[in-house]
Amino acid sequence: METNSFVVFLNQTLVFYKNMFSLFLRSIRNYWYISLLALILFGSFYYFYAQSIKGYFTGNASFTFSYLNKKVYGDRLLNLQQLIEKGDPSSLAKKLKIHPKTAVKIQGLHAKNIAGSPLHEDYTEEKFPFYIEVIATDRAAFEGLEEHILHYLNHQAFDSTYILFEQKKLRKKADLLAVQFKQIDSLRQQISLAQLAKYSETMSLLESIANQQVTVEKQLQQKESISLLTQFVPLHTSRKEIITKHVKKLSILYLILVLLSSVFLQLNFKQQHD
Repeated sequence: METNSFVVFLNQTLVFYKNMFSLFLRSIRNYWYISLLALILFGSFYYFYAQSIKGYFTGNASFTFSYLNKKVYGDRLLNLQQLIEKGDPSSLAKKLKIHPKTAVKIQGLHAKNIAGSPLHEDYTEEKFPFYIEVIATDRAAFEGLEEHILHYLNHQAFDSTYILFEQKKLRKKADLLAVQFKQIDSLRQQISLAQLAKYSETMSLLESIANQQVTVEKQLQQKESISLLTQFVPLHTSRKEIITKHVKKLSILYLILVLLSSVFLQLNFKQQHD
């Protein structure tokens, strides 16, 4: 019984798809002028639209930071993004200290966290690297752009005061770690090798403090928060590639619209004559 039911279901499914296919063919054949009209409209629209399409370059750079929160830098970069979107290259040029002709070539700027989300929406405290994607009409726009972005992010009025405050805290921490290291090292010297467990525990503590000292000293050397991790490598997307991608999408849309409109007219015509 189950086998027979499956065979019946399979036959019904095949009949259904056969009828649908026949309906599609009949609809397109009876209303062929819909296909022609849609082709002319789609073709004309895209022909004129394609005249404005130009190739572009995309580059991604990554940055690390030592102070403040990544959202702070996300907000600053969002400000640049908004200037580009508003079509204000002169203000962009002033903020980044680049030539106005270079600013005009920059068509997009997006800052993202390590997960690919907008950086200005990231409130987390982890100091993971972040990424900046720049879209430009000319490869030359990327020359030295990393340095201008670094200068913009590192030289805001608030930063120097905040970094000085943080470095004072780090120096105090470094002094405290030095005292702790000296005290524990003195204890270590008083432990005999016979007390192996206690000796090992003391050595582990010394190693932990030493690692913290290295981290603090390294951060104290950072006079500026943002550092470049990887520079921009511009990748070209040609006009031909863009048009090809658009044509594929438009072709699918064209077929769907033609099919739906032809079937609708066919079914509507059939109802009127039933």
